[in-house]
Amino acid sequence: MEISKDAQYVLDNLLDGYHIGLVWDAEECVWFVYIREWQGCLSQGDTITEAIEMICDAAEGWYDSCMQDRMDIPEPLEHAWDFSKGWQ
Repeated sequence: MEISKDAQYVLDNLLDGYHIGLVWDAEECVWFVYIREWQGCLSQGDTITEAIEMICDAAEGWYDSCMQDRMDIPEPLEHAWDFSKGWQ
């Protein structure tokens, strides 16, 4: 999987530490992708590479909108799993 330099920059700088979820939708035959901590930041792609490229583009727009509206950007969540409570 090779992504563009622009997408790699977003992953390395803007999204470092955030959880990116990928879900295959067999009915639609697309990859659904989202940033767990950023409500409403989601996209899709026909391939995993395309989905990653698309979420990087969506993340830039999401981040810019938050900055313009002076909204707080959620911090990355910890990587802890508690079987009785789920992701913490």
